[in-house]
Amino acid sequence: MSESNAQELARIWLQSAQDSLRTADIAQREGLFANAVFNARQAAEKALKAYLLFHTREFPYTHDLAYERGLGEKCDAEFTVPATACGRLTEVYTEPRYPETIISLNAYTGLIAAEATQLARQVLEFIAPRMT
Repeated sequence: MSESNAQELARIWLQSAQDSLRTADIAQREGLFANAVFNARQAAEKALKAYLLFHTREFPYTHDLAYERGLGEKCDAEFTVPATACGRLTEVYTEPRYPETIISLNAYTGLIAAEATQLARQVLEFIAPRMT
């Protein structure tokens, strides 16, 4: 893929990440906490993929945030997306992604949704300015 094509596609991924974060914010305000967590995690993953695509012209077909974060570190020594953010987003994401594993949607509280949304926001705030 050419550099210009990769960068344009990366911008599309970043916009999709921003849209997912906006959806997480709306879901959180509406009390749809599992959906907020799901969309927050999606936002972080899309942002990581956008970053990798922008800087390397490719991204892995995986849902492993820790792995994607590690690839980001290989691109840039100053890549400081916190490992704890990626770990926590993965931890709280599993049940909303796979409904058959949900014990109770009521287990997702406003605090968990707020935490997930804030962690995703941190990922996007780190990545967006590095895609210029």
